[in-house]
Amino acid sequence: MGHRTTASTTQVLVRNGNITLRTPRIEVDSVCTETITPQYVEALAPRDSQTYTVTFDCTGVAYGDYPVTYSLLIGNGVKIASRTYTLTISAAGVTVPGVVILAVSAPSLSPGSTSTAVVTIQNSGNVSTTGDVGLDVPTGWVVAPTSVPITLGPGEVQNVSFQVTSSSSAGVPTGMGVLTGFASFLGVDLPTSEKINVTVNYQTPAGLSTVTRAVEIGIIPRTPYTLIGIFGVVALGVGLYYYFFRIKRKRK
Repeated sequence: MGHRTTASTTQVLVRNGNITLRTPRIEVDSVCTETITPQYVEALAPRDSQTYTVTFDCTGVAYGDYPVTYSLLIGNGVKIASRTYTLTISAAGVTVPGVVILAVSAPSLSPGSTSTAVVTIQNSGNVSTTGDVGLDVPTGWVVAPTSVPITLGPGEVQNVSFQVTSSSSAGVPTGMGVLTGFASFLGVDLPTSEKINVTVNYQTPAGLSTVTRAVEIGIIPRTPYTLIGIFGVVALGVGLYYYFFRIKRKRK
């Protein structure tokens, strides 16, 4: 959920995931009186988006910084998302600075390899802001740089790049199950993933604010699946079955 503010009007952008949302609408909690259009829509299809316009009437409210919370509701008022920003009331009007993470591009890695992760951010407010973007990687991994300073004008979009190097043991599970053990014995690596965390810190009139996002990076197996490996797993299973259920029964 992102937003862009001009004077006393805010545009709240809702991006949907992979399910259909029925009668999605937003609810705004602030010290002002708000008018929201549209009040609701019939449905929001998967991967679709909807922009709501919020107009603030702050007549009689003293100048200063106040919290404003946007909530996404569906159906009979079920709240499925909520985000709080700082609303600033001054002689210049109403401003709500904010930064949103639009996308994170993180290609799959093989153990011990390096690739570029790109974080796309946007200043969704109508005032400039400064801050930094950082990437938190799993233990044993290396990221460079560790953080990147940013300066964003109103509505500005910026791409921030990081070089990510995975550890030589990336994707290897800490506890080996039966299937993983068989695969390791036969020299076949199973595909898996690791998690990285993006953190954006930015300045607002009320102080430092933070947004985060977790992203899964795929780990490419060092050795591909082969017919020999698959045949080996099947043969080992048949052999164990024959030993336990046939030979042992004959001995009895």
